[in-house]
Amino acid sequence: MSQQNFYANYLQVLQAITHCEENNLLTPALVMLYSAIDSVSWLACTTTKESGKAFKAWVTDWMLKDPRIQCTAEELYAARCGLVHTLTPISSLTQRGIRKIAYSWGTASNQRLEELIDSVSAANELVPVHLSDIIEVFRTGMADYLEYVAEDPQRLDAFKEKCREHFATVSMGRVDEALSLLSVQ
Repeated sequence: MSQQNFYANYLQVLQAITHCEENNLLTPALVMLYSAIDSVSWLACTTTKESGKAFKAWVTDWMLKDPRIQCTAEELYAARCGLVHTLTPISSLTQRGIRKIAYSWGTASNQRLEELIDSVSAANELVPVHLSDIIEVFRTGMADYLEYVAEDPQRLDAFKEKCREHFATVSMGRVDEALSLLSVQ
């Protein structure tokens, strides 16, 4: 049951991200995407690492292999911190000099955004990323990670254990049924 909750939750999150992307709701799409990366990185973490280290490790291992993403794990983490905590591109990391991510989306060309960044001498401050690319790279990374987990019984057991903690929903009908069974006893 716990793995079903995990897959149901991620299906909903991925559908919501896609909905937001298709409707030009950039900020909600990114907040959900960064939250999903956080969650999967927690799932993959086998130690009690701090969440930032887990996030950057998962991004490095499962997302940055794709050449469409030209930023670093640190830059993605800085973007995540800014968006999730303040809905801005600013985080303590960007204030210390980590480049901010500039997003293109829809039919916009990431290459054109990169040309603009270069032309205004902001290459040391901004890195372009296309929303569709980062979403697709996350999906692929997650699929690759789940395949990797399934290949090893120890990893699979650890995965199943963490899935037990995943959010679950219960219908009101099931709640009423449980309450009626409890009141009979």
